[in-house]
Amino acid sequence: MTTTRSPWILSPYWDISLFIASPLLVIAVFTPLRLLTGSQNLSLLLLAFFTFGHHLPGFLRSYGDRELFERYRWRFLLAPPLVFGATFLFDFHGLHGLLLLVFLWDIWHVTMQNYGFLRLYDARLGLGEANMAWLDRAVSISWYVTFVLASPHYLHDLLYRLFSSGVPIFPGAVPRAALFACSAISVALSAWYVIHTIRRPRNWYKLATLGCFLFATWYLYVYLDDFVAGFAIWSAYHCLQYFGIVWAWNQKRPQMAPWARVWFRPRVAWLFGYLALIFLYGAINYGAKAVEGAAASRYLLSFIIASGTLHYYYDAFIWKLRPPGRQPGWRSAGIAQAAVFASGLAVFAWLESAGAAPEAGIRQALVRLSPHAAISHLNWGEQLRAGGRWEEAAQEYAAAYERDASLTLARERAGLLYSRIAVDALRGGDREKARRLFARVAAASPLDAGARVNLANVLMMDGRATEAEREFRLALGADPNHAMAHGNLGVLLVRSGRRAEAEEHLRFALRHGDEAVRRVARQIMAVH
Repeated sequence: MTTTRSPWILSPYWDISLFIASPLLVIAVFTPLRLLTGSQNLSLLLLAFFTFGHHLPGFLRSYGDRELFERYRWRFLLAPPLVFGATFLFDFHGLHGLLLLVFLWDIWHVTMQNYGFLRLYDARLGLGEANMAWLDRAVSISWYVTFVLASPHYLHDLLYRLFSSGVPIFPGAVPRAALFACSAISVALSAWYVIHTIRRPRNWYKLATLGCFLFATWYLYVYLDDFVAGFAIWSAYHCLQYFGIVWAWNQKRPQMAPWARVWFRPRVAWLFGYLALIFLYGAINYGAKAVEGAAASRYLLSFIIASGTLHYYYDAFIWKLRPPGRQPGWRSAGIAQAAVFASGLAVFAWLESAGAAPEAGIRQALVRLSPHAAISHLNWGEQLRAGGRWEEAAQEYAAAYERDASLTLARERAGLLYSRIAVDALRGGDREKARRLFARVAAASPLDAGARVNLANVLMMDGRATEAEREFRLALGADPNHAMAHGNLGVLLVRSGRRAEAEEHLRFALRHGDEAVRRVARQIMAVH
């Protein structure tokens, strides 16, 4: 008698919701939600209650599984104080190498989680071919790295961490060459993958998981013009998968200690308790911004970074269980990754101590190396503004806003600087330059009544009454209560012989304007 193996890890409903189609479900829920909450608020919530919170299930497994703890006792006991100590020291000395290594480790970690699900679905159908396993991993990593390099903001963050950690600034051709090489490798591996898949029994559950992973990464990192929200939404899907697999796995482990096993009972009430415990842990990260005091903030930040580092480290070996007679030695993933991490810390600490590029040099280089990232232009604009190079700074702010319309700070600062430069030009007698700059501010901020009024004032000085009136009326369309727009429009109308039409605007200016506006309005009404 033969039995058919179930292709599902849990069940059709839960596998599709938690593992296979979870990227599509998370995109469908959170992408429109960002329009209501704002990208920054959505990102804060998701990165705290999902990304940081999802460290806890792995810790429950690591310290609650008695067999697992006995096998790796010294790693679980020594790693937390060592990692926290390294994090604290790097932060205390202003070194960035640890953050770079955690950033790179995150890339490896997320691709390995996806690879793990691909292997699980093959294992469910008894398809354990070594060549296919190698291809699953290679395709997952190559495409993910390709999308990282193709994402302007992700690339910016990677380069910033590299240069801040002491890596010398390299030519702009390097990122382009790396993207081209990774894209070519990914296409070649994909072609090989398709050929290999056609020649063997196909596992549609695994292929759907891989397809959703690649689509979600491309859509949220590259296509979506809101990386802040995109990265957070991607992390939420990654965490949802992790919540589900830890919960499912630990139900089947009789070795779980009673205090840990209680959170994995297959009952609705305990499921909500499991999620509540995760979100409570995530609240530590969410509340970090409210902590006062430099010392307390430093300790809390070190704890937060150490939590992520330990999560990556533990996941390198807690899922690689072997029979007692086949204990891993120095070649195990846990020991190997610890050695790489420690060596990396030493190398980057030495590099940065030997002399990293100055912050201004890094910001300028990133405009050249990652020109499509709005944050590159925003940061360089900040540097130029601090150095008194207002016109160049305004251009960089404008470039940042062109690339990301959610950066209202960039638009506001560009407008402020252009207005200041225009006022200086006006005082110097260069009304043409002033008019051109005020027009640029008004075009960039069509709902900024003040920008419209400034432009209208210069047009009125130049005798271009028709254009000036149009700008005053556009200003009042944006802000019907703008007293200066009312007052100056009234002045313009009086000079045009339209006294009756002007009176309404002048009376509004008398009631609501400041002293200067009221004085002009009184003088015009007295004369005319």
